[in-house]
Amino acid sequence: MTSTDLQKFCDPTRHTLATPFSQEVWSFAGCGAMVLRVMRLPDVPERTDAPRHLRELFEKNPCTERFMDLKGIALPPLSGPEPCPVCDGSTIHFCQDCGESHPCRNCNETGRVPETAVPVEIGKHLVSHLLLHRIKDLPNVAIAEHTSDPRGPLTFTFTGGDGLLCPMKKPDNN
Repeated sequence: MTSTDLQKFCDPTRHTLATPFSQEVWSFAGCGAMVLRVMRLPDVPERTDAPRHLRELFEKNPCTERFMDLKGIALPPLSGPEPCPVCDGSTIHFCQDCGESHPCRNCNETGRVPETAVPVEIGKHLVSHLLLHRIKDLPNVAIAEHTSDPRGPLTFTFTGGDGLLCPMKKPDNN
């Protein structure tokens, strides 16, 4: 695993998660909905603005569960960006309040919005297919089948590291 490999798991839109960072003996990368760690890489510096709670998060959620090969889980395919539901892909939004047309802010005038996450059931959790697709090509990746807390993160392991995935909220069936 290299710093370039870790960069693929970062979120360039979030300042504190835009690049990998190191703390103590670990190097981390994440996007807010997942984080992974590997033994410290020499070219991944410590940053004063990096999240400081990650060591504790991994300690509270150790990789002790029964794991299954992620390749054994049927994932919905990725469909890519979708037409904006506000402007229907036109990049122009007709405002009902003022009766005029404006550039669409929902899609930043691109006509497209990110793909909607599809929940995938793993044990007691629902996990976004988008997150699972991001980690599926890690070497020997395996994900916890069950955890004691259905609201807590799922653990996963791969050759050279481990990580945590935030679950999706289960739909309210009331």
